[in-house]
Amino acid sequence: MAELGIGFAGFSALAGVIGDRTQPTSRHNLARLLAVVYASLVIVVSAYVPIVATHFGASERLTWQLASAVALPLNWLGMGAMIRLGRRSGLHGADRLFTCLGYPLEVIVEIPLFINLFGLLPEQAFALFLTSLLAVLGQTIVAFVVLVTTLLRPDAAT
Repeated sequence: MAELGIGFAGFSALAGVIGDRTQPTSRHNLARLLAVVYASLVIVVSAYVPIVATHFGASERLTWQLASAVALPLNWLGMGAMIRLGRRSGLHGADRLFTCLGYPLEVIVEIPLFINLFGLLPEQAFALFLTSLLAVLGQTIVAFVVLVTTLLRPDAAT
């Protein structure tokens, strides 16, 4: 849990750097920061579900079905929030890198979760769930790289 606290402290420090939110680029950076936080929360919460389910004695198949059943709506909420923030801040037209890499990764996030949810490949359930979380991590990394790049080089085009 200490690592999570350190991670969120780092996000707080980045939020402080963003500063004046009246400038368009600052609004973009705030939206980028929130995208990183949302995606990180999806990863953390989704990763804990199988641990909790296992401790309650759920079968392996049920564990991955529950984990996928929780991860899908969490992911949809996070992606919906990112899309709303992007529209509100005008970020959608500005972040070509996330549009080219982050949104296509969503397919890799969702397909394995649906396969698990319906129990189609139970022997591959762990690998599918891990693939989904790694794709969310990929989205997080893309959003974080774009955020850091624009904080360090405000004139950088993404």
